[in-house]
Amino acid sequence: MNYKSEKFTVSDGKKVFTSEKWGIFKASSNLPKIGRVFALPISFLFSAGGDNQEAVQESLSDAIPKALLMFFDTFENENPIELFQIIFQNVYADNGTRLVDVEKDFDDLSEVVELAAKVLKQQYGSLTNPKVFGSLLTSLAPLTQASQ
Repeated sequence: MNYKSEKFTVSDGKKVFTSEKWGIFKASSNLPKIGRVFALPISFLFSAGGDNQEAVQESLSDAIPKALLMFFDTFENENPIELFQIIFQNVYADNGTRLVDVEKDFDDLSEVVELAAKVLKQQYGSLTNPKVFGSLLTSLAPLTQASQ
């Protein structure tokens, strides 16, 4: 097992899984498929807001159902089984002795989604750092202006 592995629990700690951190090339190659499903709904949620806390809460209460609708609409056009296979490709059960089997290791879809969220955070959590996006936007802005 990879030294960059992490243990995750689901179902209130009753089930334990070990996830190996992907290398840069694997994370990069998986990003387009994963991003297509999650990027639009997440960006829609981040765009919701206002000037005060009450406006933000109202805006989010409107945005969450719309974001979920976008998520499921995108998910309908993608192959959910293939997406879970990508997310769980380096996730192990039984103390790291075998790869996760979605049909056998989970009792319901909520456990699958819970583990998938934890694995995605492990693999792509560093991209949520504002410094990463700030430096990306700063370097892309001149290129965008030059192409116009």
